[in-house]
Amino acid sequence: MSVSFHYFEKGVRGENGEFTPAKFLEAEFEGLVSTIEDQPDPDLNDANDFDGVKYGRLVPFSNLERVNDRTLFGRFTSAYWGHSFENTEKGKIGAETLNLREFCFLLYLSESGRIFLGCQYLGNYGDYGSLSRSLLRMTGLGQSVRSCSVFSEAEDFKNTIPQEVRVTLSSNSKSIASENVFNSGSMVAFKKSGKDDVFEVTVRDQLLSMVGQPVADIKKQVAAMLNKNELFSVDDEDIRDCVVTVRKKKARGTKTVYLFGHSSRATKFHMDVELDADGWPVLDKAKSKMLKKLDEEIISKVMDG
Repeated sequence: MSVSFHYFEKGVRGENGEFTPAKFLEAEFEGLVSTIEDQPDPDLNDANDFDGVKYGRLVPFSNLERVNDRTLFGRFTSAYWGHSFENTEKGKIGAETLNLREFCFLLYLSESGRIFLGCQYLGNYGDYGSLSRSLLRMTGLGQSVRSCSVFSEAEDFKNTIPQEVRVTLSSNSKSIASENVFNSGSMVAFKKSGKDDVFEVTVRDQLLSMVGQPVADIKKQVAAMLNKNELFSVDDEDIRDCVVTVRKKKARGTKTVYLFGHSSRATKFHMDVELDADGWPVLDKAKSKMLKKLDEEIISKVMDG
C-alpha cells in the first residue's frame, strides 16, 4: 500500500488572498472527531444517500479508533462506478452500481495546531479528494481552513536510488525505430538494470533535481533525455507526465515522485504492510506504519518547510 500525507491549516484570508495561519484548538479537533464518530451509516436504498456516496459528498467511516486525544485512525469508503465489467461469481456488474472500497486514514492534531491527514492508496485506488472535502465540511469553518499536501522537494532525493522512470507521451511522439505513432497517453518506461550507476546518476541529477521547478522547464529536461537515447524524437509539448520511482539508501520501501505537480499534489509513500485474506491492509499493521512515518518524517518536514 502507499500513503499520501496532507494537513489542514486554520487561518484568516485577507482581501488580497493572503492566508494568515492560526492554530486549531483542541476543542475544534474534538468536535471534528465527534462529528466523524456520530455520522450515521448511509442507507444505500435511499436516493439521497446513494447519490451522496456515489458523488463523494457523503463519505462513510468505519473501524474508528481514538489512538489518543490527538489521534484518530480508521477506514473510509470510496465509491467506484461508471463502467460495467464481468465478475466470475456475480456475472455482469452494471455501470451505475457502486463498487465500494475501503481505505485507511489517520488524523492527528499536532502541537503546531495543524491537523495532519494520512490517506491510504492500494494500487491505483484511493480517494483523498472526497475524504478531504468531507472533513473540511465537517470542521464547519468554511473558508477559514485550507488544505495543504506534503510534496517531497528535490533535496529529499539526494540519497535515493532511482528504480524506474515512466514518461507519458502525447499522440505526436514517434519512435524513430518504427513508423507507429504512440496513441494518446502512451507510456515509455525506463528501469534500472542491475548496478547501473549511470542510470542512477542521470535520473537523480537531471530529473529529481527538477522537482518543484516550472513544468515547462521539466518538460525540456525530460524531452532532452529521451532524445539523447536515439530511440525517440520528442518535442517539449509531447511530454504529458513524468513519474520516478525511487528507493532510499539503507531503507525499505519506495516513493513515487510526480514531477508535474498537477499529476498528484502529494508524494505517495510506499509501505510494506501485510494484507488480509481479502487483500486489504491489516489494520494494526497499517496504523503502526502510518503513525511511524508521520512521527519520524512528515511532521518534521512540514515544520522545517
